[in-house]
Amino acid sequence: MRLLLVEADTQLATAAQEYLRRSGLAVDQVCSGRQMIDAVEDHCYEAVVLSTNLPGDDPVALLARLRRQSRRLAVLVTIAMSSWCEPLELLELGADDYLRRPYTLRDLAARITATTRRLPPHEPDDGATSFAGIKLSPLTHAVTVDGKPVALTRREYSILELFIRRKNQVLTRSQIEESVYGWNEEVASNTVEVYIHGLRRKLGTPLIHTIRGVGYQLASEAQPIMMSRRSPAEGSSEPA
Repeated sequence: MRLLLVEADTQLATAAQEYLRRSGLAVDQVCSGRQMIDAVEDHCYEAVVLSTNLPGDDPVALLARLRRQSRRLAVLVTIAMSSWCEPLELLELGADDYLRRPYTLRDLAARITATTRRLPPHEPDDGATSFAGIKLSPLTHAVTVDGKPVALTRREYSILELFIRRKNQVLTRSQIEESVYGWNEEVASNTVEVYIHGLRRKLGTPLIHTIRGVGYQLASEAQPIMMSRRSPAEGSSEPA
């Protein structure tokens, strides 16, 4: 799961980001409302942790803006002791939950998990969780193949979930990396290949295809990309 942490306290943000990443989450962090809006527009997140303690920003207005951008985004608001924001008002405006500060990082991680679990399931066309005998349970992260349980790491699960939600589409290496790593996380050059190899071995099904020179595709059969070729006449000038 990829989430956006909106926090102006640099020390807290760094600690929370490291803790959540160790828990297997992909975490990006910004420190202002403007940066949050830009990030949500440019990237796909499952959750946002929004602090009410952002200098110069109105958390109520930011929350309303978030909800206009996405109704499916899980929003957890962290409320400072000195904040004028009322929890009930934030919930009425669309926050899924709130957490009073100071909080422990363990509490933060648990509240994020609980908040995302309460989200309604995706519509079948928008986010199927099964394909060709592979079934995923978003609530428990359990995976079965033809009814038999398969143990995956958190990142393997995230990649498989991405493939299933975008089945038959070709995903580039950068798209896969973006789904499981936050900004500024070091990614080895062969990381995606290692995860793909592990998924193929554990799933035991030839469904993840390598599309040479492009990326990977989850499909019953590999569907080659048709690339147009220029005819010899194209680009040449007409004779005088």
